[in-house]
Amino acid sequence: MIENREDRPEATRRRPCEYRGVMIRSRPALTCFVVLPPWSVESSSDVGPNVDSDDVFGRIERVALDAGLICVRAEVASSGEFVENAMLERLLIADLVIADVTSENPSVNYMIGVRDGVNSRPTILIAARSHEGETISVPGTSDVVWYSVGRDGVVDPEADDGVHDVLSQRVHQAIDGDLPHGIPLLDATGWAVGGRLEHDKTDVFLERISTTEIGRRIRTALTLRDRDASVEALQDIESELLTPARNTPDLDTGLLGVYIGYRECAAYEHMVDLFPRMPPELRSTPVVREQLALALNRLAEASDQDGGSSVGHVLRTSALASLDTLDSRVVTAETLAIRGRIYKGWFHAAVASGDDTEARDMIDKAIETYEDALRADMRDYFPGINAITLRLTRGTPEDVDVAANLVPVVRMAVENAPEAHSEQERYWQIATSLELACAGRDWAAAIREIESLVSLDVGHWMHETTIDNLNLYRGLFDQDIDAAEHLDGVIEHLKR
Repeated sequence: MIENREDRPEATRRRPCEYRGVMIRSRPALTCFVVLPPWSVESSSDVGPNVDSDDVFGRIERVALDAGLICVRAEVASSGEFVENAMLERLLIADLVIADVTSENPSVNYMIGVRDGVNSRPTILIAARSHEGETISVPGTSDVVWYSVGRDGVVDPEADDGVHDVLSQRVHQAIDGDLPHGIPLLDATGWAVGGRLEHDKTDVFLERISTTEIGRRIRTALTLRDRDASVEALQDIESELLTPARNTPDLDTGLLGVYIGYRECAAYEHMVDLFPRMPPELRSTPVVREQLALALNRLAEASDQDGGSSVGHVLRTSALASLDTLDSRVVTAETLAIRGRIYKGWFHAAVASGDDTEARDMIDKAIETYEDALRADMRDYFPGINAITLRLTRGTPEDVDVAANLVPVVRMAVENAPEAHSEQERYWQIATSLELACAGRDWAAAIREIESLVSLDVGHWMHETTIDNLNLYRGLFDQDIDAAEHLDGVIEHLKR
């Protein structure tokens, strides 16, 4: 069924970026998740087909590895026991799933249904030809790839019928984005995926994992008033999760919780250090790549304050490279907003170093990227307020006009945003209203917003983001002493 392809040319790769030992490549290794019930050659017809699943997996694995994929096998019980969380996590985040539907195994059918219901990534179905009349193609997936087995239960190479080439072709189509796939439920009903804004997804994640033992410990660590104590508690959880002898069914969930917990504590160096120790399939997910870029950019901004312009350049380059690894199909308003933040920080650094050419280039890129993010999701006020701020900072007559037109759009986004179900999301809504009030010199409204803002218990890094934006307005008010004094008071209140 599967043989090595020695003639496949090595993929061309861009030069990777490196920071603290973390390699950020233009194309990270993609993951292939293989769903196979644990059949054996001893299986009887009333338990399962006469197929050696270990042999089938070995051949699939060689095709996947030859295509440059990381191959992971699902642990599925022949009795159809409910799938544990670790398997579901891998199923949902894998770039490609190959599932054997030779028999009506409940776990396999369930996993295919979950995959098709919530994911737009491809799934390839395979099955033994001896059961062709008992197998149906699942909507939303590719046609079944058939293989033949001998009486000993292993794949019969003489009856291959070219299945090796067919499977290899399907795998490469999946990698290139050419394999037809979709979300059947959404395609059939025309429903749109609604609900939360993208920038709130990590906060919601922290809320939802509180139902697990690891999640409760992470939330408890984040409630500690001393930042160092919080970080130390998160480090303890990380060490436990990564202990080789520990069998943790919720490994990916736990590590992601610790990773985001470090962000809440502004422990960005710990995020960067944890990244290479995560399982490959977790490292390749959009949320992990986005948060890595955010962490690297925060470290770059801290380096700027210490006078390390060369280090800041390396960090920002690595941050952009982390976002560059994402397929265009998974790029969201959140992805673009993080990229915009990187360009905005680079603009500040260029201004500080006196490089006017680079400063103009970076503010242009930041504005364009933030406005792309707003267009990607008109409900997302965060990139919108940044676009307004930078337009006013650049200050051309066109910028002033565009910023004036954006103000009601962003105000409407805030007013019509989904109800805030966390203090973090509430913070961003109020912070945006605060910035709009400052931009319009409405100091009475600004005072109301700042009082609401400081009452919220959120990460320090969120205050820093707002302060950075308000400091941009500070430069606009140099000729207005009264406005400058009001703005300084707002900033100092937020720093407390």
